[in-house]
Amino acid sequence: MVYTDIKSPYGFVAIEPTLALERELGVQFDWRPLTLNIPSYLGSARKSQGEIVASKGRSERTWKAIKYSYMDARRYAERQGHILRGTEKIWDSVLLNVAMMWVCATARERLPEFLTYVFPLFWNRDLDIEDLAVVEACLEACGVSSAGFANYASGDGECRAQHDALQPQLHEHGIYGVPTYVLGGEPLHGREHLPLIRWALSGREGPAPDIAYETAPSNTEREHTRVKLDVYVDFKCAGSFLALEPTLALVARTGTEIAWHPFSTAERDMPVEGADLEVIASHHATREVSKRAIHRKYAASRDVDLHFPVRTGSADLALGALTEINGNPLLFIRACFAAYWERHEDLDDPEVVRELLAASGVGRSGDLGTARERFEEAQSRAEEAGIVDAPGYRIADQIFIGRQHLPWIEELMR
Repeated sequence: MVYTDIKSPYGFVAIEPTLALERELGVQFDWRPLTLNIPSYLGSARKSQGEIVASKGRSERTWKAIKYSYMDARRYAERQGHILRGTEKIWDSVLLNVAMMWVCATARERLPEFLTYVFPLFWNRDLDIEDLAVVEACLEACGVSSAGFANYASGDGECRAQHDALQPQLHEHGIYGVPTYVLGGEPLHGREHLPLIRWALSGREGPAPDIAYETAPSNTEREHTRVKLDVYVDFKCAGSFLALEPTLALVARTGTEIAWHPFSTAERDMPVEGADLEVIASHHATREVSKRAIHRKYAASRDVDLHFPVRTGSADLALGALTEINGNPLLFIRACFAAYWERHEDLDDPEVVRELLAASGVGRSGDLGTARERFEEAQSRAEEAGIVDAPGYRIADQIFIGRQHLPWIEELMR
């Protein structure tokens, strides 16, 4: 089962690799719409001629994350041969999503053509998805009859009723964004899970693969020179913890120089069971539950039993100490991850951090009295460099957030 929405840039760049996996496996996935209510959890904005003319409910951190997401999706779209231009407003995608349901119901064999027709047009700002006549023309252009579609998609129509009934049910099943793949009843958010889906549907031979985005030949000529990899981690971030070994394996394969940096992420505690949550809080709660389940799943494939602490806490003091280490800080990094994830120790406690430093045997250029100040300076430099989350990677003037980018990062190393 695949959930998508045309107004998501990550939904756009997931279309081709997902359809490619369908062809490879010789199967047809069950495609369904998830019509995103973006203002309810990311705030709203409107642009005119590329300039923001109205914005509501978006913090500076949210804006930075959104800008990174568009940049990230854009570079993968370019690798697929597409143009991805930021939208001028938050579109109502219900009509187009209902059209996808119409195609699935009346001409399923035409769905790949429909998806690969409408998504690129929309992201090149060449498609008004709120105009019934335009959407009907898209159906006809893809060989799908539009006769009866207007009634089918109307407020009283059969398909619109199915669509509207489906949306509020998704959160309670752990589905909050697109693309989301449901494999054996388990939701997997993001196309980085396609390697795992391929493995599961192909017989589960060998070890389960890690998350990874697809790679494709780049049209950009690049001079091959030795590069340094800057890696940004947060000891309390499960994604950083799970990225450590794959990152070290990559560095070992390529002989690349690596530099470690701290970055404090906005990790969330689990919501109180039974709490009455507003829409935005409900979205974040569903996201957190799903993220933790996925982290545990990939940890288990490495025989790691991942346990989240009851309270996330802070790791700022340990992150500050990281900036003061002379030489290779890897022993300290490993010790901090083990202390937090295996023993749930407080990495903001001076006594705990001193013990970890001593056990690691690393040399330092300062003391814990200056560690917090050093951390704040490092955090500011990271944010100015464009880091919005951890694990973060900076290489050859490019920023990548998440270990799913390691295939492209390796390409840049060679």
